[in-house]
Amino acid sequence: MTVNRACEGCTMCCKLLAVPELQKPMGLGCPHVINGQGCGIYEARPRSCRVFDCLWLTTDLPDYWKPDRSKMVVAGDETGLVLNIIVDGGSIDVWRKPPYYSDLKGFARQMRWRVQVLTPNEGWVIFPEEDLFLGRREPDDLIAAFGYKQHGAMRQPMVAVQHGDGTRTEVLGGLYPNH
Repeated sequence: MTVNRACEGCTMCCKLLAVPELQKPMGLGCPHVINGQGCGIYEARPRSCRVFDCLWLTTDLPDYWKPDRSKMVVAGDETGLVLNIIVDGGSIDVWRKPPYYSDLKGFARQMRWRVQVLTPNEGWVIFPEEDLFLGRREPDDLIAAFGYKQHGAMRQPMVAVQHGDGTRTEVLGGLYPNH
């Protein structure tokens, strides 16, 4: 669906996203932001900023998801299989509140995306049955596997995290009947 939206002074992506070209970590404001206006180097902005796709701007997400209202940025990835909810450090529990949480569970029930919530230091993967807490997140942590382990007539949500030091952590949820 094509929507006609504009940032209109919203600069949450400039705060919440990492910009490797500027050595700007997630959660810290960009020095090039002009408050209430936007990017001060828009025409010469880094590639990671140019390719970023704010899903509030480009989809029919409800207006309450606008990043400067929700304190969250909704972004996909290059595969189209991941839905990232990047949460402002000053509002880390906002994703758990209505109407956002019911939307996140709805996205998870569609089984079209891996729905992950990222706060500055922690992460969750949202499954229809439960939310798996991944623990403390480091910048070089990657989700290496995601899905369900099968146990006969039961299934178990599972996420494997590959850490930058080469170790791997598997996070398991409860057991649920297969549908």
